[in-house]
Amino acid sequence: MTSLEEFEYGDNGEEFDVLDSLETGISFTALYQALHIHEALDVRAQFRQYYEENRKAQAELIFSASSHPLDTYLHNIIGFFVIEHIVLKTTVDLQSQVNVYSLWDQAIQRVLANVAHVEGAKEKERFVEVRGLLVGFMRCLEVRSPHDVSS
Repeated sequence: MTSLEEFEYGDNGEEFDVLDSLETGISFTALYQALHIHEALDVRAQFRQYYEENRKAQAELIFSASSHPLDTYLHNIIGFFVIEHIVLKTTVDLQSQVNVYSLWDQAIQRVLANVAHVEGAKEKERFVEVRGLLVGFMRCLEVRSPHDVSS
């Protein structure tokens, strides 16, 4: 069973900030270089369109992967939105907030649909496990989501 702590702490049990790309090992260098090159070539608008289309396609793959265990499914969605959050905060107008909001709404609808079909969710132990996963999911994305998660 996945515990809430797994969403907030690393392997060594120390708290870490998932948005700190140095701590998580996520490098955005290639993205920033591509953005700079496209700006220098004066084709930034085309790059932005290409980027948004690719992120939508990636989101669709992640959101539709309901055959994964629920914890893996939720972790993939969290990872997607952590990346979106970092890109929104570190670039100017590469990804529109409206598109990210739309993707967020799609993700939540898919999560709700998948949770409704979790096998054995009416059994006490499985219910508690699913509840713990969803609470961890909400807590992890509380600050990072484009919308208020608590609603």
